[in-house]
Parts: sequence; structure tokens; C-alpha cells
Amino acid sequence: AQWLLWQVYALGGALGLIGLKCVLGGAAMWFLSRAVRLGSDDPRIWAPVLVLAAEMLSHWFYFRPQLFTFCFFAYFVWILFAHLLGRPARLWTLPPMLTLWANVHGGFLAGLGAIGLVLGLAGGWSIRNIR
Repeated sequence: AQWLLWQVYALGGALGLIGLKCVLGGAAMWFLSRAVRLGSDDPRIWAPVLVLAAEMLSHWFYFRPQLFTFCFFAYFVWILFAHLLGRPARLWTLPPMLTLWANVHGGFLAGLGAIGLVLGLAGGWSIRNIR
């Protein structure tokens, strides 16, 4: 991640870094909005959630490798939430994304944890349905 941040700075200076930060933050918020709207299309539900998420994200959004973790984790939440709800989900994209994530920030462990949580929930639902 540091190498990538340096390359962006070398090519675009401070404005390049700000642009990268905006792209990653915008992508994170877009993925989160997609995930939240899977649960409800009611703006009284998703709008406050997104406003709170944006406010919290803004406090931690520095020119550091965790920029990538915010974006990747939001992507994982969207894909895994869609899968849990029985909606079309591109689960095949998670392994390559996890590989990329592991090479830019150690927060990829959160992605593994999210996958583990979904597996646990799906297993629990399967056991409950057998009884």
C-alpha cells in the first residue's frame, strides 16, 4: 500500500492522493449503500445508517494503508450480505480480492473473519432447519 500511495503521489502529488482517497472512500460508501439497501429500500432505514457510516469513516480516513481495508471490507459486507439473503452474490470475487487485500494491508484478517461469520451463520441455519 505504501508503494501504491507513493506512486500516486509521484504521479499526481497531493491532489493525486486526495483523488485516491476520494475514490476509495466513495467506493466504500457505495458498497455499504448496496449492502444496506439489500435489507430495506426504505430511506428512513438506509439514509441514517449511511450518514452515520460516512461520519465514522471520515474520522479514520487518512493517507494510510487502512484506506484499502475500509474499501475491501465494505465490498465483503455487500457480497456476503447478498449471499445470506439468498440474492445473487459474486462469491467467486472474494478470493482474488482477499489476495489483493492481503498484499496492501493486514486488515484482510477482518475479511477472513467476515467469511467465518457467514459460514457459522449458514451452518447454524442449516442445523436449525434439519430439526
